[in-house]
Amino acid sequence: MLRSLFRFRRAFCTSTSKSIVPDGLIKYVDTKIELKSYPRVYHNVHYPMDLLKVVLDDIEDLQILAKPDNPDPELRAMAVEDLAVSEAKAKGLVDQIVGLILPSEPYDENDASFEVRAGAGGKEAGLFAEEVFHFYRSYMISLGFEVAIVDYETLGVGRTAGIAATTGVQRATAHVTGLGVFRRLKHECGVHRVQRVPVTGLANARMQTSTCSVAVVPLPKQKDMDINQKELKIDFTRASGPGGQNVNKSESACRVVHVPTGVSAECQEFRTASKNRDKAVEKLRRVLFERRFNQEMSELSANRKSQVGNMNRNEKIRTYNYTRNMITDHRIGLSKTVPNLAQYFLGHFGFSIVETFEEELTKVDREKKLAELIESSGDT
Repeated sequence: MLRSLFRFRRAFCTSTSKSIVPDGLIKYVDTKIELKSYPRVYHNVHYPMDLLKVVLDDIEDLQILAKPDNPDPELRAMAVEDLAVSEAKAKGLVDQIVGLILPSEPYDENDASFEVRAGAGGKEAGLFAEEVFHFYRSYMISLGFEVAIVDYETLGVGRTAGIAATTGVQRATAHVTGLGVFRRLKHECGVHRVQRVPVTGLANARMQTSTCSVAVVPLPKQKDMDINQKELKIDFTRASGPGGQNVNKSESACRVVHVPTGVSAECQEFRTASKNRDKAVEKLRRVLFERRFNQEMSELSANRKSQVGNMNRNEKIRTYNYTRNMITDHRIGLSKTVPNLAQYFLGHFGFSIVETFEEELTKVDREKKLAELIESSGDT
């Protein structure tokens, strides 16, 4: 009898642990996080892990007491209540442990460049791109970030009633600064698709699919992209362009070439050569950093067996269907509806849907990274 009860409790505990604790997590911490190899991490991780084991034992006992066939209804009610508290505590400890053992993302705390480009769909795509850009601009401001528009190439479509866009854009870029900008925006990178009757067409026009692409690239910190001055070739020329007393009269325009890569940047925005040189070097630093970042992301995509998106601006990530007033994120298969999509893009329904997508994407991405970490350790 006792042996049968022991087998039941062990099976029950295993089932409980699997529903709360990711496969292999406890074994990974117990066998891979050693004191001599990771003295700092060891104490930070093993304390919550010891607590987690105690809580899991409590959950095992409480689940038995909370079963419907418990003859004591008062005891069962107390067990159900305590069980909910213990499960929440266990999940919190798991989140704490996973956050400690997963390596941090290198650019999550960087500022970012946020760019939207019109895709397929002609003028309609330009209007959609402008709606998307201004929606995210409002979202970023709501997060407390500073948003500076650095490029805005309009199409001149003209104002259309009932939508957020006014002229349409071919390309719009903003530099976003704040705490954890790239971490909050990186999952928005990819192709956004809209399905609606074209607002630029006739009233009886058919449904059309238009797209725009979003690119989110971290902006380099000084430590991320130091440039050896000996590798730069700097030339000053006379500024070109219409008007201005300084144009074509002094060699203030600057062109900087990074000799090892052949990448160049130019600037003639200012009247003085020194300011143009500093600006050109800053542009060059961003270009070189973006190249390095894209290469790292390509290598990461190739090496990771599973991931939530690849931060590629050519990957279809989200669809906005006006007939159903539905927003779908294809990476996690999650859809949300709003009363009116046109009003949604104007920000009238807040940004809870974007935040929900972000939370789910972050959760799934972390689960996949943890599974890969445990698998690579040979503890699966």
